[in-house]
Amino acid sequence: MTEEESFPFPIVLGSSSKYRRTLLTSWAIPHTCFSADIDEYAIVPSGVPLEQRNQSPPDQLVLAVADAKSRAILRCNELEPKALLITSDQVVCFQGEIREKPSTPEQVQRWMHEYSREPAVLCTAIVVRQVGTERVEQGVCFASQLYEGIPEQVIEQLIKEEEVFDCCGALIISSGKICSVECFVLKET
Repeated sequence: MTEEESFPFPIVLGSSSKYRRTLLTSWAIPHTCFSADIDEYAIVPSGVPLEQRNQSPPDQLVLAVADAKSRAILRCNELEPKALLITSDQVVCFQGEIREKPSTPEQVQRWMHEYSREPAVLCTAIVVRQVGTERVEQGVCFASQLYEGIPEQVIEQLIKEEEVFDCCGALIISSGKICSVECFVLKET
């Protein structure tokens, strides 16, 4: 089977995330990448005031951001009409708090220690838009992750490597340095 037979639509990943790019590449899915030049922290679900952004329902927040990324990429780029544009956003929910990318090493340490006591819930939205038709499919998935006690030296190494600052809630699942006790999908919409 040729690449065209396998992928009849050009795939456009609307993300600056190296983790999302690596995922598609590891699955041998040919794609191009565009980043949405938007301020994600200025986006809120419909009807939610900006100052209450972090009290938004997490599924509505990630869908609003993923959709805004998609629309921004469409506005700023000439894409093939039959292309599928894929955008995504995620947050971590912990004890009712929405956690995005950490800003300090102390925040990373506190969060990682907390994830050994109680599960972190990752909320992920994906928006897939067929460019020429404006057909849109979207969904949200919640997954829970509880970690074994994360040794302080592992946390310090992750902070030193700095990749943890690119991950919502400081959850750098792909590092291979952290062992989970349990992980399961809670809900898909």
